[in-house]
Amino acid sequence: MVLFVIAFVGVDQYLLFSLSSSMAGENPSAAMPQTQTSASVQVPSGDTGYGPTFSQEGYDQLIAYQNSITLTGEQQTRYQKLIMEIPHECCNGPVGQCECGHAVALRGLVKLLLQKGYTDQQIKDESYKWRQLFFSQNYPM
Repeated sequence: MVLFVIAFVGVDQYLLFSLSSSMAGENPSAAMPQTQTSASVQVPSGDTGYGPTFSQEGYDQLIAYQNSITLTGEQQTRYQKLIMEIPHECCNGPVGQCECGHAVALRGLVKLLLQKGYTDQQIKDESYKWRQLFFSQNYPM
């Protein structure tokens, strides 16, 4: 029993250290999160058809779009709705409630696709592809 508690406390301290280390100086555009893949997961790659590629450069572009794209009133309304509907595995909530790099990039994606005239469903479908890239271990094919 004592060994279990010590082991649990050790794991808990490690998790807290890992979280605080990663959040302390987090720069969302520093690097796209690394993913672990398996044979049963198909990770998107290459051209997206709307600009950025499924790559580090594409990730950086999406982050930049979050700050550089200005939406119209109707687009802004849809944006607010979409960022609260698109789930985000990293923070266990919608992308609208998280400031990690993944969430910032996904919000940039939503702005870009709204500006390009995509439907809400198309935007959700594209965000799913990027989430597959970020969190491939969560999306077995």
